[in-house]
Amino acid sequence: MAVSGAKKATVVCSDDETRALAPAALQAALDGEMAKAPQGRCFVRPSGTEDCVRVYAEAATQDAADALAAAAVIAINTHLS
Repeated sequence: MAVSGAKKATVVCSDDETRALAPAALQAALDGEMAKAPQGRCFVRPSGTEDCVRVYAEAATQDAADALAAAAVIAINTHLS
């Protein structure tokens, strides 16, 4: 999933791109959402080819993964606007 219009230049990721180092509040929000999802894992990264932030989410069920991705989009819109 991609979030267009987000200020991708403000997202700084760890070397393996699994953690958002900046803004710190974004990673904190993602951590909180991952804790709610069964076997939830989510990370975001700025796209290398488009003006957007990419969202990756997985969980025990498709519904849980979709909910986690939707929560990540909300976190991006909240912390990158």
